Amino acid sequence: MSAEAAAMATPPPAADEAAILAFLTRLHGRAMRGAVEVAWKNKQGALANAELFLVETLELAAAKVAQVNAVEGADCYVGAAIRKPGTFPHGRTSDADFLEAWALHADFDKPGAVEEALRRAGKLDIPPSGIVTTGTLPHWRAHLWWLLEEPITNPVVYSAALKALALALGGDPTVTNPGRVMRLPGTVAWPWKEGRERELTEFAGGRGGIYPFEQFARMFMLAGPLREAPNKPRAESATAPNEPRVGVPDEDGIVRAVTGLGLDGPVIDGREKYMRDTLLAVALELAGALERWPTGPEIADAAWPQYAAHVDLSRPGRGRDELDRKAGYLADRLARGAVPGVPGLEELIRRYRAKQQERARQEAPGAHPNGPPPPGSNDAPHAGPADGWPEPQPLPDGLPPVAAFDFAMLPESLQPWAADICERIQCPPDFVGVAVMAGLGAVVGRKIAIRPQAQTDWSVTPNQWALVIGRPGVLKSPALEAALAPIKRLAAKATEAHEGEFEVYERAVRLAELKAEEGKKAARKALAKSLSADVAHFLDSDAPEAPTLRRYIANDSTAAALGELLRQNPNGLLVFRDELVSLLRSLDREDNAEARGFYLTSWNGDSGYTFDRIERGLNLHIPAVCLSLLGSTQPGRVAEYIRHAVRGGAGDDGLIQRFGLLVWPDASGAWRDVDRWPDGEAKRAAFGVFEGLDRLDPATVGAERDVGPDGEPDGVPFLRFDTGGHGLFLEWRTALEAKLRSGELHPALESHLAKYRKLVPGLALLCHLADGGVGPVGEVATLKALAWVEYLETHARRAYASVSMPEVPAAKAILDRIRKGDLPREFAGWGVWRPGWALLGDRQQVADALGLLVDLGWLAAHQKDTGGRPSMVYAVNPRGLWA
Repeated sequence: MSAEAAAMATPPPAADEAAILAFLTRLHGRAMRGAVEVAWKNKQGALANAELFLVETLELAAAKVAQVNAVEGADCYVGAAIRKPGTFPHGRTSDADFLEAWALHADFDKPGAVEEALRRAGKLDIPPSGIVTTGTLPHWRAHLWWLLEEPITNPVVYSAALKALALALGGDPTVTNPGRVMRLPGTVAWPWKEGRERELTEFAGGRGGIYPFEQFARMFMLAGPLREAPNKPRAESATAPNEPRVGVPDEDGIVRAVTGLGLDGPVIDGREKYMRDTLLAVALELAGALERWPTGPEIADAAWPQYAAHVDLSRPGRGRDELDRKAGYLADRLARGAVPGVPGLEELIRRYRAKQQERARQEAPGAHPNGPPPPGSNDAPHAGPADGWPEPQPLPDGLPPVAAFDFAMLPESLQPWAADICERIQCPPDFVGVAVMAGLGAVVGRKIAIRPQAQTDWSVTPNQWALVIGRPGVLKSPALEAALAPIKRLAAKATEAHEGEFEVYERAVRLAELKAEEGKKAARKALAKSLSADVAHFLDSDAPEAPTLRRYIANDSTAAALGELLRQNPNGLLVFRDELVSLLRSLDREDNAEARGFYLTSWNGDSGYTFDRIERGLNLHIPAVCLSLLGSTQPGRVAEYIRHAVRGGAGDDGLIQRFGLLVWPDASGAWRDVDRWPDGEAKRAAFGVFEGLDRLDPATVGAERDVGPDGEPDGVPFLRFDTGGHGLFLEWRTALEAKLRSGELHPALESHLAKYRKLVPGLALLCHLADGGVGPVGEVATLKALAWVEYLETHARRAYASVSMPEVPAAKAILDRIRKGDLPREFAGWGVWRPGWALLGDRQQVADALGLLVDLGWLAAHQKDTGGRPSMVYAVNPRGLWA
């Protein structure tokens, strides 16, 4: 075969979905929020089409690109930066939609430009992290990419860096705006220009790794005269303004301004390093003081005064918002053990205690500047600051232990996928487990119910309310987002289908309008001939009905809006809130009483609700309100909410007790770096389970229905337990009812456990259906549900312990504030509750906690004469500072 014939026999290149996904993951896979824009050309060659995908659904983006790229001329591109959450998902974005960028890029289109750029990059010691070849005919054309350790969040800084990089390497300086899209490897580059051919855009790894952004900032983004050598006299003008100029980097990489007098001014570059180093130093000090990893807000609050005093805050990227963002990022990495070179928490605590002991010795009467004299020395002081103080007794455990999560509680079909998520994210499996069950409950919704008793009509709808509790940085949000990926995929498919239906609907509307116009004309003609003519048939309206978008998830909707959504989606919805306690608090307000009632009703899943509002119309009835809830919160926030709710506050109506899937796990063990692709087979199987339940026909699993007065099927289809399953459920319920009637439980916990009457059959039904069960719910699914509630009860007891023993967490919070320096060595009670710190806002609770600390020897209380009414003050036991 000739070379020409062989070339003709070679199939033309086609889009490679795996390669597309690999690049999307490399570029945007580290992002934890926002959306990715993919764009493609229309038939006229204009880059006018685009769609946005959440960062956790990159596989959907890859599938979409592979689909559209198959059309001739549809060159495909990807946004170089992440777009803001909430950006319109079905069109091109703008520069204003920029959220953050995890990489820098440059475009090289001219002959020899790529080769020259690689030479210059090597000389500057910034070889690219990767190379995207956009074409080889008639010459090599490519995009070079540099991955960054941390994202750039300032669009001005980002654009300036791109422009400087392009100019330095000989690239196109116009391909530098924040909303820029770049050619996507794995796609076909269609020949729009003369001399080019159909080629596959390909990616190749470069010699560079992941760069700190300050390396580029120092190299490209500084302008102005450099600081002269220190031993060279400066020629200053008497009339020159005393304004800062740019200096060279110090040995630590920090660049400061040089004033007109030759003095060092504030930091004006190297800001990434200076900010990062300041935050890290403060965070490590806090970790030792708090004996735990600090939160982002704690780090930021402590670091800001020092940072702000030494930095020119007028320049971009130096404000409090940026410091807060980096503090949160650092807190997350510290908690995961992802900061190289940082000692473990135990070592930091040891160092802090040693420092405190040394400080106490230095402050002691007769302390020597070179350290304390040896024991027995004539110079040794007879009394130190801790002499005469007792050794403080340890505080009782404030939180009961909880059971560990067992993947065997999940449906067998979902266990490999859930375990894969937890291993890759390195999060507590509890977070993923409850999110999976909440997702199943939302998809099944009102399709099918379960009747736990053998003969009654007591029906349970399997919608679930789930709340995950954990301190900042334990990866709650990534875990929940990953577990909801199947539902979000269903939502994306529904949106795509709705768009097609809406196009058909719009055409039908236009056709109906034309028919109506013609009907009016015909009616006029008939009436012109005879005023008694029957023209009703000319005016008959056959206007099409607008298609309804199938909704699965709602995030920030009002109760009235949720009601309207439920009218359109009677099967139910999942309400997903990243910080759920904020929603619960908003429902506590008097002006939200109606919304609170709506949510309380929605837990049942089978009760109707009617809105009567002037602006919306009267008698807007929803036959059955069915909501599943999923969200997260922090320990301090949920503890305060629970205490307020069960002490007769606005929340004393069982709202918090409805969260049957409430988990408060211990922190994960040692962190491991798991850098691998997801288990594709497990993921496909899991997605298949959710898609199957979404299409479920109750009749195919043997569901029954009641018969109405007219002899027709009536109500929601249902299953019952089989003999074995019913026996297990009855045995468990008998024990539960005895426990609830014993009077031994705290009323709040008693109310919570009472809701398990609905939880157990609902979970059993979900496990049964997810594993392909047909007919009555059997023993295996029932045992899974019983294992769930045995596990969940330990977590509920931990949550309600903040009510049963509130002084313990408050006492620990007071000690934390003492060690942080927020409280002096002697203070009054009002100094604890007045600032409104977490867990310390209740005066009575603070008083109880202070009393406990006095009883255990951490504090000493005494009356202080203030010239009026005596005041109780508390002195800190110095032994407790490092105890």
